[in-house]
Amino acid sequence: MPFSSVPGKRLRVLSGRVWITEEGNGQDIFLSGGEEIGLASRGLVVIEALASTRIEWIDPVCQHGWLASQIDRAVMAIRTLTRSSGVA
Repeated sequence: MPFSSVPGKRLRVLSGRVWITEEGNGQDIFLSGGEEIGLASRGLVVIEALASTRIEWIDPVCQHGWLASQIDRAVMAIRTLTRSSGVA
């Protein structure tokens, strides 16, 4: 099964065994049930089942919203500290 990969997307093998070739990676990867791998780059990936296999795709987690809120909180804390200490 060929497809275009997305960095951060993960492939989990629920049962069976697969062979994976990822464009730009000189090593083939073999995974069995219970194992998973994260895709490293954009490009063509080919997956071949070596036995009756079940897989699960796990989308990358977008944490930009979480990161932005953490940065906002840190900025507010710094402002509060600098005001209370008289630093301009």
